[in-house]
Amino acid sequence: MKIKYDTIVKAFLVSAVLGVAISYSSLYLFHILLVVVLLSQLYLISKNNKFLIHRTPTKLHYIFYIMFIWYTLSMFWCLHIRNALIYLFILFCGISTVIIIISYAKNQNRIDSVFKVLAAVFIIEIVLSFFECLGIIRLPISPFSELSSLFGRKMIADNPELFKFTPSGFNWNPNNLAVVMNIVLPFALFYKNTNVKLFLIILILIIIFQTDSRGNILTSIFIIGLYLFVKLFRISARPLKISRRTLYLIYAFIIILVSFYFYNYKIINIKIEDSYFALKGYLFEKFKSEDSIGERQRFIKNGLNALEKKSYFLGVGAGNSGNLEYHKNVADFYKTPGRVSLHFFWIEIIVDSGVVFGFLFIFWYIYLIYRVFYIAYKSIGTLKYYASSICLSLLGFIFGAVSASSVIYELSMWLMFGFAIALINQSTKSSYITDSISVD
Repeated sequence: MKIKYDTIVKAFLVSAVLGVAISYSSLYLFHILLVVVLLSQLYLISKNNKFLIHRTPTKLHYIFYIMFIWYTLSMFWCLHIRNALIYLFILFCGISTVIIIISYAKNQNRIDSVFKVLAAVFIIEIVLSFFECLGIIRLPISPFSELSSLFGRKMIADNPELFKFTPSGFNWNPNNLAVVMNIVLPFALFYKNTNVKLFLIILILIIIFQTDSRGNILTSIFIIGLYLFVKLFRISARPLKISRRTLYLIYAFIIILVSFYFYNYKIINIKIEDSYFALKGYLFEKFKSEDSIGERQRFIKNGLNALEKKSYFLGVGAGNSGNLEYHKNVADFYKTPGRVSLHFFWIEIIVDSGVVFGFLFIFWYIYLIYRVFYIAYKSIGTLKYYASSICLSLLGFIFGAVSASSVIYELSMWLMFGFAIALINQSTKSSYITDSISVD
């Protein structure tokens, strides 16, 4: 049963990365395997007569129990129960993903196993998404594919040729793909093998730029800048030792980047400048346009107004921040069926759950970053690599999550949470020491 359960969990992790890529309408392979894993856990609980994650070194996952209970209670005062039920189902799937990872990855070998499985699937997504950038392939279940109707979905582009070079990967929405690429980017940056590192970084950056997700373009720059700062800080603290082979690879990397820049300098400049001015307008200008920036500002303002006037800061209820009753001044109001997304994850949490839980969740998130940062600072070897990477992923996610309409249904976010907590649990037991070779 142990071998079979390992296989089931690994298949489940693969399905979580694949997400919408293997699905029909709203039914994912992930949902089917989630049921299989949960039934397997119930079997193991009944067989062993104990709860699988009863004694974890930390209680960081308790925030999700509180979250689910509070969001369930919010159905008593929310405007639309149907929206709340849908949102609760999404939360159940995400929280279950976290709990499954925590219960499974209870030692270093299991954490390594989880990482290898996830890394393999993410690399496949990176390669496929890169081919989409080149216009070589298009995944059939893509919003820009004419075959999407075969999978119970509608093609969202009237002219798919306009999006011929826009990747969507396993995430359906290019903005969500960019968010996922920024979650993965730190693992490439901190990877020891220089050849693999440079290869993955270049592909990931090309994918992010091709998604045209302005917030995530800036996020990738932030992540790389922070990584370089950390590396320079380490270099300044000890003598610099670089092998000749590494120097050649650095030179090759610089030549490739410079060549790519000058070949596409107009496009890159336009995208970076557009991202900068979009951020500037998003933060400092007031509803002057009917474009996506002005529309996002209206979503946020309407959500905060509903939080104050409709719920008195208690929260409008699970999934109710996007009710159209709160967004009658949105530019495409009459084109949007049922509800909209708030387009700002952190505000969405506060509006849905209220000021108290919203800020509790944000403080928890900051504490999570602190814990993995401390591991990265104190540990060695593979544990240090995992902690450094996930810490930078969490930091980048703060900004990258804003670009997507919502990330509550993005399974990669829940994988990130689960992996971070499992890592903290393991570090607590291992006193920040591993027997693996050090990671560059």
